[in-house]
Amino acid sequence: IRLVLYFILTNGVKRMAETIENQQTEFSVTIPVNDLKALNLFSAKKDVRYFLNGLHIDGRYITATNGHVLMRIKHYWPAEQSFVLDSGVIVSNPILMTSRKLPNAILKFSNDCTLLKENWVQSVELIHGDNQYSQKLEIIDGQYPDIERVIPKVGDLETSNAVMQGQYLELIGKTAKLLDTKTKTVGCRIVGNKNEAQLVKINGREDVEIVVMPMNS
Repeated sequence: IRLVLYFILTNGVKRMAETIENQQTEFSVTIPVNDLKALNLFSAKKDVRYFLNGLHIDGRYITATNGHVLMRIKHYWPAEQSFVLDSGVIVSNPILMTSRKLPNAILKFSNDCTLLKENWVQSVELIHGDNQYSQKLEIIDGQYPDIERVIPKVGDLETSNAVMQGQYLELIGKTAKLLDTKTKTVGCRIVGNKNEAQLVKINGREDVEIVVMPMNS
């Protein structure tokens, strides 16, 4: 009996492992190209903190930061797709085409072995230009900062009285234009307590949060 039971167990595990090894799972989501361009403005470039040199994607947000300014966009992907990104994945900054006729890009997430990997996502591909342009994004292995600790809580904020670097205000202006190309003048609201992180909201984009660190005054 023991010999038969051992044979059943070992062969069952072997067949299950073979099934898992041969399994390929993937899903794709659509995202506006200008949203990705705006995020690219906030990510670090050749920073020694290598995990900042890209975009962080999890089950709720796409985030970019260089340690001084931060931007995150809330996405509304289907729950059956979003849950696999709960642990988050960092990918290299995408190289984006400029085309008014093709305003959206596709991010394709895939994994060759769903149950045997610590992180579900093992491959991320950017598809743009009516499937004519494809770019495989590098998976960056690292621990992304805890963004929730950085985002100011709106209920506790006052009208901004902080001193900020002019280059970051210019960055906010560029971002606002990317996020709303139909409006000539895009309004922004800055709130935050003095000498603390400042929260920037873009009119018409409730899904976007920008954080700017103040100068020491």
